[in-house]
Amino acid sequence: MTSEANYANVELTFHYHPEELPVSCVKDQLKQVILNLMKNALQAMPFGGNLSIYLDKQSDRCRITVTDNGIGMEEEQISQAFNPFYTLKKDGSGLGLTVCKRIIDSYGGEIKIKSNLDQGTQVEILLPLVAQS
Repeated sequence: MTSEANYANVELTFHYHPEELPVSCVKDQLKQVILNLMKNALQAMPFGGNLSIYLDKQSDRCRITVTDNGIGMEEEQISQAFNPFYTLKKDGSGLGLTVCKRIIDSYGGEIKIKSNLDQGTQVEILLPLVAQS
């Protein structure tokens, strides 16, 4: 995604938590979720911008936050975002966020969207941490 971000004139930054945050999931599925969110963010910034991925701890959960300063979404769009076949993209299937939600739900997690028009969007994923012995 770094090369796609560079091509789109988007500054990509990652912020990691200092300790390990183990979650129980299929690595490729979580990767699919994050890649999808990153692609959505890049498409929401046609003139460049900033895309940040944060990984931190919130009580007994791992929090992954994908934040952009793109075109943003209206309340109606946010409320429809996880519905199958709902899309604002000319070539979109409307399944990307639906699949993301199903994956996160299957691991007992949550996914939420906060957005403001012309200011950007923040997608927050919360996944239960695995108890370490």
